Amino acid sequence: MNSISRDNMNIHNRTTRIGTSQFYSGSYEKELQDKQINRVINIIREYANKISPGLYATLELICKNASGKDCVELFLENPNRLRDILLKHGDPYLVRFIVKHILLKPILLSIGLEELENKLYDLFANNPLEFKSKIKELLQHEGSLHK
Repeated sequence: MNSISRDNMNIHNRTTRIGTSQFYSGSYEKELQDKQINRVINIIREYANKISPGLYATLELICKNASGKDCVELFLENPNRLRDILLKHGDPYLVRFIVKHILLKPILLSIGLEELENKLYDLFANNPLEFKSKIKELLQHEGSLHK
């Protein structure tokens, strides 16, 4: 009877350790994701304020009022929702300008892949789920935004 209870205890201890490491792993990944989103926000904010002062702040107000989230967070996590919000407040030409020149361009410049701008915009406009996958892949491949 003693050996059975010891075995049960060992199984419980192993499970607890595994469960804890999984928790820490998930927390760590979330922290890294948050840091990456913050880097992307800073890159976009700096770039947008240089080329069109006030536009990014206006976009942030619109996004936060409509969804409770930052535009960049929507751009990376829920591009379909961002597209709908932007189309509700502007025409397709304005949406194209915002996405290509305010959101995509600074990211692509920072990782040296400006040539993907049109392809990624087309994905954003026509297939947001594929866009989300591609932009995350690019950002993960780069590890961190470096310029």
